[in-house]
Amino acid sequence: MRPTPQPTPQPASKPAESPQPAVVRPRPAPSAAAASHLPQPGERWTYRTSGRWATSPKRTVTVTVDTVRDNAVVEHMEESAPTSGPAGARSRWVGDEPRITHTGGLGSEFSPYLGAFASLQDGKTWKGFSTPELDGNWDGWYSTAEVLERDRVSVPAGRFNAWKIEAWASRHATGTSTIAALEPVRIHFLIWYAPEQKRYVRMERTMLSAEGRAMERDTIELVSGP
Repeated sequence: MRPTPQPTPQPASKPAESPQPAVVRPRPAPSAAAASHLPQPGERWTYRTSGRWATSPKRTVTVTVDTVRDNAVVEHMEESAPTSGPAGARSRWVGDEPRITHTGGLGSEFSPYLGAFASLQDGKTWKGFSTPELDGNWDGWYSTAEVLERDRVSVPAGRFNAWKIEAWASRHATGTSTIAALEPVRIHFLIWYAPEQKRYVRMERTMLSAEGRAMERDTIELVSGP
């Protein structure tokens, strides 16, 4: 009697696999080092100002960053002993755009954060950028700026290897000859940017009248930074 053939065992079927959810990988946060060269909220700089004459006001002004969004920096200024300009004057700067403003505390300034936001190189120039009217009377300014060179500069905060920039704001005289000594027609700036300080470390500013005489000649130097 032949043995009854046994059925060939079949491999057990694998259970159907459930679809796996897609893995969403979070985007890495921007590296802190990548933004370390830019100003940050709460950082502050203290400057000392001096003028050409013995009677020129000497001030100590502290600038503090309020917000930084995209390329825009909002800051406010405080004087240790206010003598002019509104206490806590606020300014907004687009970091990589050249601009001249006339604010309280430090007076007329050329873009203070340009050295942190812009790529500077010898011979780089800007022309026809924004300059508002001065003292509510004098408008029609045309402004230019140029990167001159790398320069070693000493200020109370230390010695820095900085980019030196020259800027001019000029306008045509519109007043009579009787006010020529009081009418500003040119503002000349020399500015030193040390990238590691994020704001300029020294500024020399001269304002000339329609007579060609210096109405103001001021020096602003960094005492301490972030």
